[in-house]
Amino acid sequence: MRDPHVRRTHVTLPEGEFTITSDARAREAATRMFFQAAPRIGRRLDADGGGTPRNTLNSLYALFAMYRDQPKADPPPSANGGPVHWMAMAILTRGLRPFLSVWHPRLAAYEGAHPGHAPAEWEEYAAFAEALGELRRSVHPYIDGLGRVAGLPDPGLHLRRFGVC
Repeated sequence: MRDPHVRRTHVTLPEGEFTITSDARAREAATRMFFQAAPRIGRRLDADGGGTPRNTLNSLYALFAMYRDQPKADPPPSANGGPVHWMAMAILTRGLRPFLSVWHPRLAAYEGAHPGHAPAEWEEYAAFAEALGELRRSVHPYIDGLGRVAGLPDPGLHLRRFGVC
């Protein structure tokens, strides 16, 4: 007999196409991870909304810490939760870690050398914005996959609203 609480979800990731089996606990984790990632990854750089490079990096660091610590706080169920946490780890290792390891030291050096200067005066501001766009593109399939596993009717609607795609 089939468990009515277990769902199968098809996702397309850069590694290929997968069918992920999830129980309620895995779907809850996917929902939490989706709604933490989408607004942070989609954060726009604009002076009016407070979207400065520093605010963006701080928000992404908070997401990094949350994703890194998530498996300890909410261990995945042995049979069904692994793919959800695997997608979060892919967001960390393929997107956040490389982005933060490059841009945090660059911004810190600028801020140290130019205290009080406007973020838009940073000579690497445009390159930072471009790299942020590349980060969005690289992690989009994983965040979309989390939304699909979570059971959201249209994860893309949320991703567009948050500016991820």
